Amino acid sequence: MNQGSSEPNSEQSAKQLPVVVQSSQPAVSAPSLDEQIAAAKLKRGKQLSMGLLFAVVALGAAATGSWWFASKPATPIAAVVVDEVGYSDSARKALQQQLADTKASIQALEAQPSLAVWGQSQLSDLAQQLEEAYQAYGQQHFSVTTALLNELAPALEQLPLAYQHEYEAAFAKAEAAFTQKQWQSAQFHLDKTLQLNPTFAPAQQLQQRLAVIDELTATWEQYHQALASRSLQAQAEALERILRLDANQVEAQQKLPAVKAAIKQQAFAQQAEKVVAALAVDDLDSAASALQAARKIDASRQELNTLSKQLQDKQQAAGEAGLVSQLQTFSQLDEWQTVGMLAEKGLPRYPNNSVVRDFYSQAQRINSTAKKLAGLLAKPERLSDENIRAHVNQVILEATPLAAMSGKLAQQVEEVKDSMAQQNAAIAVQIISDNKTSIRVLGVGNVGVVKEKTIQLKPGMYRFEASRQGYQTEIIEVQVAQTIAPLVVEIICRKKI
Repeated sequence: MNQGSSEPNSEQSAKQLPVVVQSSQPAVSAPSLDEQIAAAKLKRGKQLSMGLLFAVVALGAAATGSWWFASKPATPIAAVVVDEVGYSDSARKALQQQLADTKASIQALEAQPSLAVWGQSQLSDLAQQLEEAYQAYGQQHFSVTTALLNELAPALEQLPLAYQHEYEAAFAKAEAAFTQKQWQSAQFHLDKTLQLNPTFAPAQQLQQRLAVIDELTATWEQYHQALASRSLQAQAEALERILRLDANQVEAQQKLPAVKAAIKQQAFAQQAEKVVAALAVDDLDSAASALQAARKIDASRQELNTLSKQLQDKQQAAGEAGLVSQLQTFSQLDEWQTVGMLAEKGLPRYPNNSVVRDFYSQAQRINSTAKKLAGLLAKPERLSDENIRAHVNQVILEATPLAAMSGKLAQQVEEVKDSMAQQNAAIAVQIISDNKTSIRVLGVGNVGVVKEKTIQLKPGMYRFEASRQGYQTEIIEVQVAQTIAPLVVEIICRKKI
């Protein structure tokens, strides 16, 4: 409440206001409230008269400077001044609670940083009026306290509503400007909104949308270019990028499903055309593959039933002759994997066809041998092993008659032979001794008494023996392999007998 510039004396107050009868009952004690009242009394002064307090109430009720009381008529003084004796203990306790609740309400508003800044002056006035209510209660002027609190209540309700109205009004202008693509105006009103309430979520979201306007505009331009060039995929990519930038783009939301549907239709039509083209040249495998791809795109299309029936009719009409023709064709192309697959599928349908059985048998042998040769070529270093060489020779023996039917298999055989020859080529082994020791390679031959000599050995495990009269014979084992180069063997008889 606003006070006058000068306070009236007690005599003037007595002339203006009716006399208030003091209550003979003691004030209700409440420790926390008493402390507040004591502080209020010290601040206000123990000599504040009843007439002065009522004059303050009258002046505050008549004041129209504050916005929340602008439309409210001043409370008549006669309605405020009542016999204080009529306040029971329960009424005073209720008044205490109302004082505490009002204080808590003001503190709650002050605890909101943005609102507190915006309504600093109003909150200061409310706090002052609450202070006057505490002082009135401390002097047991309960009716005055009630009148002050009753005036505070609507002001406390109106203040946050006015604050909310102001920032929401600013946001409404920002939204309207954004809708009309007036970006500068939208940013201006949005800045005002966030200045009033930085935590207003809709404003924060609109700020994010404004932040990507330039990129959004460029992406829309890309969409229109894609539209002009009739590139459905580019249209979809642009629309998806637009929605990632701003999920509230209604136009993009509406266009994207239609573009995706058109892409789906286009993909289905392409696969359907492949089916028709493959059937026209009796390429049943390609037709079946394309039909399956079309079914994955959209299994609900009625065209699938027609295409599937045409494929089945073609497959049935082809019969044994068609299968045999395919087997002959792929065998001539040296595609024995395909021959084996076709023959395997055809045998259950035509179990008595000897040509299909023969092709199946040949394909099995050729493919099996090719797999063995591929495994040998994958690890050529194993070809130097004598046991492996025996296995390789057996595989080559099996492959020789089959190579006449498969050029690829014949090439594999030659590659294995070349690799085996390379892996079994003699390797230079340098022997170092003392020119006094006699050296020989067990199972191979004598090296003699040498200081240094290089011999040629095929890959394998060898035992070198060194002997000298009067010395203990030495024997060492040496692995000779292509991966070891150069290979040096030092052997000398060192221990005397």
